[in-house]
Amino acid sequence: MRWVLLLGLVFLGCGQTREDASSQGAGGTGGVAGDSMGGVAAGGAAADGTGGVATGGTGGLFGSGGDSGGPPGCVPSGDGELRGVVPACGEGCRGAATFVVRLDYQTLEIIGWHFAAGTVRHVDEETARQTAVAATGFGTESDELQLESFDLYVFYRWPGDFGGIAMASALFDEPLFGGEIVWSGRGSITYPLDWEPAATLGMGCGFDEGMLPSDEAEREVVERVGETALPQAFLSGPQGITVYEYTPTVGDTDYSVAEWLVFVTGYGPAGV
Repeated sequence: MRWVLLLGLVFLGCGQTREDASSQGAGGTGGVAGDSMGGVAAGGAAADGTGGVATGGTGGLFGSGGDSGGPPGCVPSGDGELRGVVPACGEGCRGAATFVVRLDYQTLEIIGWHFAAGTVRHVDEETARQTAVAATGFGTESDELQLESFDLYVFYRWPGDFGGIAMASALFDEPLFGGEIVWSGRGSITYPLDWEPAATLGMGCGFDEGMLPSDEAEREVVERVGETALPQAFLSGPQGITVYEYTPTVGDTDYSVAEWLVFVTGYGPAGV
């Protein structure tokens, strides 16, 4: 498995790391990469180094159909499902949301997506573990903390026979993803069980060039997600993008059942 973090670019795979700090924000620190066992980690960085973004605007994610503020051809979801997921809050606070997008590992077709949102506050490791365990079954005290970044915790259980991965928000107290990893078998996704269809993500918006990784494989993954309306989801664009290679079977890894997971985090307006 490998992962890539933007902004503050970090790749991790086969025991190698490479990090380029963004001129605007610091990157997360790395986790552990395995070979066929596949260690994983994830991280994030705030575009302004603090996690803040410009104030003003509305708390919704997308404008009404065709009024996205994006480039020509950018078509937000027309059914309203993606609007208003970043919660509004009082003076001195801010809402945030993280989208999780699943893609077929080989074809890069989007399988589904979901989001979690809440009012920004610091979530400590103990709380994140409790949240992860309750939702995903992974993240116990014996599971490895692979990374704590500005927006994400990653907990990993090594698959001696049965292992798994859990990701929980570091910005608000919500789980993000859970999945089994089985040696010479096939694990299942444990959280969430229901995913929204790809068609509701809209299309045609595109990430800025500076958000794209230099590694060709990860770049193609991020560009594919950028073909949806997600790049226009937040007031000042995404503040963190994390790509994770999820292989539910290891040992003799079957990439026909592997997936790419892309986590996109951003903020709503402050003090509304």
